[in-house]
Amino acid sequence: MVLLRVWRSYLSVLNRHPTKTQMVQTGLLMGAGDITSQMVVEGKAWGEINRERALRYFFKKAHNFCHKNIRCEY
Repeated sequence: MVLLRVWRSYLSVLNRHPTKTQMVQTGLLMGAGDITSQMVVEGKAWGEINRERALRYFFKKAHNFCHKNIRCEY
């Protein structure tokens, strides 16, 4: 039941703010991908991860998502 409520909430937010929701999704996926690459490819432990780099990647990709789509909300 909790997952169903979370899913419905997500769909509601997606309907109201499609671009913002997709920007956050893109940033989260790219940030998670950077953290994964730091751990798997570079062999860093959780405590050694460069969090600033992951956050920069998150914001850069979320920001780029908006500029690559014509339908940015203002």
